[in-house]
Amino acid sequence: MQLADFERVRHSPAHRTFRLDRIRALLRRLGDPHLSVPTLHVTGTNGKGSTSAMLSSLLEAHGLRVGLYTSPHLLRVTERIRHGLDPIEPAAFAGLVDAVWGPLRQVARDTPFGEPTTVEALTAMALLDFRRAGVDAQVIEVGLGGELDSTNVVKPSVCAITNISFDHVAVLGPTIESIARAKAGIIKRGVPVVLAPQMEGALEVVLGAAARQHAPVTQVGGGVRWSVDAAAGDHQRLLVETPRGRYRVDLPLAGDYQGENAAVAVAAGEIFLGERLDPQAVLRGLAAVRWPGRLERMRWRGVQVIVDGAHSPYAMQRMVGALAGRVDPERTVAVVGALAGHDLVETLQPLRRLTGRAYAVRSHHPRAEAASAVAAALRQEGFAVLGGGNDIAAVAGAAADGIGADRRPQTVIATGSLSVVAEVIACVRGVPVETYPTIRGRSTDRAARPASR
Repeated sequence: MQLADFERVRHSPAHRTFRLDRIRALLRRLGDPHLSVPTLHVTGTNGKGSTSAMLSSLLEAHGLRVGLYTSPHLLRVTERIRHGLDPIEPAAFAGLVDAVWGPLRQVARDTPFGEPTTVEALTAMALLDFRRAGVDAQVIEVGLGGELDSTNVVKPSVCAITNISFDHVAVLGPTIESIARAKAGIIKRGVPVVLAPQMEGALEVVLGAAARQHAPVTQVGGGVRWSVDAAAGDHQRLLVETPRGRYRVDLPLAGDYQGENAAVAVAAGEIFLGERLDPQAVLRGLAAVRWPGRLERMRWRGVQVIVDGAHSPYAMQRMVGALAGRVDPERTVAVVGALAGHDLVETLQPLRRLTGRAYAVRSHHPRAEAASAVAAALRQEGFAVLGGGNDIAAVAGAAADGIGADRRPQTVIATGSLSVVAEVIACVRGVPVETYPTIRGRSTDRAARPASR
C-alpha cells in the first residue's frame, strides 16, 4: 500500500470534496485516541506553528505533560510529534508506523473511503502516541485549512485562530472570505475561540461562524492587547494584557508578529487552564519556547545568516518589516527558493527593501520550484541574480563568501520556504536534513524509518 502524500504534489481543487470519514474510521480502529485527551486546536495562515509551540511550552511550565503535533517538519519528520517541545525518538516513530499500519490497511480494504493519506497516518500516529504517553493536554496544529483537515476530528477545549491571509488558494478558494470559512471550520459548538487580528473580510466570516456555534470569542487587539517594550537580536520583551492579568514576557523569538502570537497563546492558555493558571508559569513557559527557522539568526563564516520560512506575500511583508532598518541593503544578499503553487513574484516584492541581490535555489522538497523559475521571478522584481542551483550548501557558501567584485556581505537572508531554511540550517550546523520520507509499514520496509540524505 502506497499512501498518497499531498505534501509531495500540489493539492487539487478536488481536495475541497474530502471528508473526515476516513480518518474517523482509522481512529476508530485505534480506539479513538483523539477523544481521550484535553485539546487545544490551532489554525490560521501565519504563526500557527509558533503559537502552538508557545502553548506547549506554557502548559508544560504549569507541570502538565503535553503532546504537540505540528507540520511540516524542519529537519526531521520526528519533529511533527513532540512531548513538550522535544521530538520523539526515531525508534518511537517507527513503532507508531507499525501500530497504525494494520488499521490503515483495514480502512483501505474494508471501507468505501479509499486508502488513507500520509497526513492521515501521521495525525493518527500523533494522537495514538499522546494517549499512550498519558499526556494531560495536546496542542494540535491544523495542517491545511481547518474544516477538512485530518485534525478536525478532535473535540477541543479551546480553538485558536492566528492571522489569516492568502495561501493554498487552489484548495481553499480565491478570496479571503473563502479561506476564512475553511479555517473557521474548526470552531465547535460552545467551545471558546481566541482570534488574532484579521482582515475585515476574514474577521466577519470567523465571527459569523462563532456566533452560529454559540462559541465565545476572545479577540487579540480587543480584550487582549500586546506591545513590544524592547527588542534585541533574537529576544524581545513584551507586555501582554488580558482581562485576567498583565504579563511582562521575555520571548526568545524575533519579529513583532511573534508578540501577536504570544498574545493568542496567553489568552488560549488562560482559558484552558482556568483556576490552574499561574502567571509566573506563563512567563517561564514563554521564556523557554524554541521554534527554529523563524527569523532565526546564526553566525557562519564570519557572516550573519538570517533564516525565515516566509512563503506568502503577507509572511514576507512581516519578515521584511522586522528586518528593515536592521540590515544594510548594500551589504545583504538573499538566498531564495520556493514551493510550486505559491505566488512567487508577489511574495518577492517586499524583499527588495532588504536587498537587490539574490541567489536562486531549488531545495530537495518534492514540490520545490526549479532554480531557473525562481531566478526568473527574481529578475522580474529587479533583483540582480548572482547565481544559484540545487546544491544549497554550495550556494549558501558562495553567498557568504561573496563572489567576483562584490564585497563580502554582512548578512545572508535565506527565505521563500521552510525547505530552503532547513537546508541552510543543516549546512550551518553541519547536521543532516531529511527529504520528505515515504511512510511504509514493516511488512514492506523492515526499517520503517524515514530516509535521510
